[in-house]
Amino acid sequence: MPEETLRVSGYRDNKVRVEVTEIRGEGGPVYPQIAVPLEFVLSAAEERSGEIMFYDFLQVSGSLFLQNPAVKIGDSKSEFSPYRVLSSNQSYTYRLEIPLTQYRIERIEEARRGDIQLRLDIDTSVALYNKPLRLTIQIGEPISEGFVTGFKRARCSLNFAIPQSHWIDKVLPGLGYGKTRIIEIPLPEKAFPEIFPQALDELSHAQRYFNEGDYDKTVAHCRNAIEPVKKELEKFREQIASDTEYEWVKTLAEETFNWLDKLYKKTRDLTSKSH
Repeated sequence: MPEETLRVSGYRDNKVRVEVTEIRGEGGPVYPQIAVPLEFVLSAAEERSGEIMFYDFLQVSGSLFLQNPAVKIGDSKSEFSPYRVLSSNQSYTYRLEIPLTQYRIERIEEARRGDIQLRLDIDTSVALYNKPLRLTIQIGEPISEGFVTGFKRARCSLNFAIPQSHWIDKVLPGLGYGKTRIIEIPLPEKAFPEIFPQALDELSHAQRYFNEGDYDKTVAHCRNAIEPVKKELEKFREQIASDTEYEWVKTLAEETFNWLDKLYKKTRDLTSKSH
């Protein structure tokens, strides 16, 4: 479990941990967010004078970054959540919720290579107060109370990795991104320098509409991606047919042509039906 030291008023015996396998994606495509459960192990601070400085944990916030490249993903919602620390090794759990957008999720996927490497910058606010004193009021029993002596901020950075399997199975679906399947098409970009970028752009639009649940527009953009490539591929196949030296290219293009032709017919049938 990744762990880091959190200094409170110079006192170093405080820890913050994250259970990576408990990180979840939530909210779907409408309001995607990453939920990061944190565990704080906190102890009251001992001053140089020997006095014990107690404190209230008031607020926790965080900023999430990709490690490579160093890109900010988002900031958590900051909420008032007081927790009093009076002794040693008190355990306090807090759930950071970091809102995202579909655009940022796509950028994360573009940058990710296997496991996703992250950095969480944690920022906390605490209220320090002196050792509780016994006060006697005129009517009733003696009570113990403390007096606030100041406010401090305690910060740390926590580095951790989310395994690829957990990210795909537990986080992405909750973000509305769904499980993805990579299809490799043996179609070199140099063969269609003008058409290929347009096709990729159409597929990006199709993926965005799929994540938003608009399947009619998804299919329409898939067709827009396929049709120009299909026409150019027919010309490409005719050109290489007369060149026996590149027989392997002909075979490769033939397989690609057949695959695209079948996919084109399937999407044409879908868009011709009522939904």
